[in-house]
Amino acid sequence: MYSLFIMRLGLKKASLLVLILSWIGSLQAEQTLAPNVRVEMAAGAVINGRLVSITKDTVCVDADSGVKELDTSIIRTVACNDDLGKPQEKLIVVGTNGMRLFGARVLVQGDTVSLDQVGGVLTLPVKRVRLIDWMRLVKPTRAESDPEWLQDLPSDLGSDIVMISKGDELQSVACAIRDITADAVRVSLDGDVIPVKKDRVTGVLWLREPMEPGGIIVEVLGGVLSASDLEWTPDALVVDKEIRIPAANLKSIDYASGRMTFLSVLPVERISAEPFFGSLNKVDSLAKAFRPRVLDSGRDLMVRPRTEAVWKVPVGSRVFTSAIAPGSLVGGGRVVISVDGNEVFRATIGDTSSEVNKEVSVGEIPVSGARRLSVVVDYGDSGPVGGVVILKAPVFMK
Repeated sequence: MYSLFIMRLGLKKASLLVLILSWIGSLQAEQTLAPNVRVEMAAGAVINGRLVSITKDTVCVDADSGVKELDTSIIRTVACNDDLGKPQEKLIVVGTNGMRLFGARVLVQGDTVSLDQVGGVLTLPVKRVRLIDWMRLVKPTRAESDPEWLQDLPSDLGSDIVMISKGDELQSVACAIRDITADAVRVSLDGDVIPVKKDRVTGVLWLREPMEPGGIIVEVLGGVLSASDLEWTPDALVVDKEIRIPAANLKSIDYASGRMTFLSVLPVERISAEPFFGSLNKVDSLAKAFRPRVLDSGRDLMVRPRTEAVWKVPVGSRVFTSAIAPGSLVGGGRVVISVDGNEVFRATIGDTSSEVNKEVSVGEIPVSGARRLSVVVDYGDSGPVGGVVILKAPVFMK
């Protein structure tokens, strides 16, 4: 029917139709390669748009307001909003730094491991792989932990191991793993190269030293891994310049892991609250209401006026950042931030004038080598009315 339709249109119209169909196809392909993402900044702002690229230092997003190039040092998470489907879970590759990747088929040729996944082939150096488990003994849903056969091996291994099924029993064979083909695992044993049929192999283990995980957590369709360096283009997601993952398989990136510490999870070293009616602070049931409180987000802090809170600066922190928003419908609050007793920020928020009635960013406050950070909230120019402020995602960043 489709051929008859083209014939009736005539050659010129058919050519035009082909061009239109090709154009639509290219648009669909472009949309596939440009996932919808949600970028959450450290200070709490959220940016939605199409992912353009990721480098070590920036995430580029095509948002409604235009293309934005965002510094990774102030990004908390990047999450893909598209439905990526279900991963293939016939085997799992476990890395030397805790990486766990599912796939349908795996090959090891020379120094390279190739893992078939939905969307394409993932490649990585064999030196980054600790073990491969074909999950013949457990279901994929139980594969978050190490395979059961690993627990039966001695802790002082002196070589690679291949686990071979013999009926209902498993036998560990000490050897040197050479490669993995479509049909066999080839090993060196007593000077000979021996192919072991893959359907007899439950798992393989390389004798390797563990690696320290990177500070960035990357979730992909079919696994999770840590990274120190990350790049994304429509061609591939590249981790640490040597692991290539199909670009369409990106699910999320957590830049904050190990790099950001929110005030909401830190103990307050010292706190003083003095309400306008000072005697109220002496009543236990009322005093609690005048102290900083963690809001439902788990990261924002509500601070009432005439309150001072002091936190220790986590070791290795580079900057402190936050945004300040009004927490009262009337009245203003004055916020003063100090580092080791030196004032570094002052602003009035939520007052009657439009200039100070909006959210204010504190910017990036340097805290390298600092010991303590204090936040003081007091009433604004309107006097003892309202004055509540919200510290939005106050965070120390390394």
